[in-house]
Amino acid sequence: MAIRADQPFADVVGNGHEDQISWRWKATENIALTPAFTLESNDSRTIYKPNLHLQYSFDNGFYVAARYRYEYTRYPSSSNKDDDKVKPW
Repeated sequence: MAIRADQPFADVVGNGHEDQISWRWKATENIALTPAFTLESNDSRTIYKPNLHLQYSFDNGFYVAARYRYEYTRYPSSSNKDDDKVKPW
């Protein structure tokens, strides 16, 4: 059976993927620390994103959180591009 252009999902393409691993640690009743590592990849580059997320939860349900993430982009050697390193907050 041939797929026609007017059928649903006829033009779906794969242009990359993202995977993440993390672990949430409750240091106290109000403080949680979550180290994580994210990997994004497609045909033109791979991005590594290790990060650390800190959260303080107040007793009324309100919370404040901050995350530090380092971003390292690696290009294939055939692309003749230098790797990028970014430290966004």
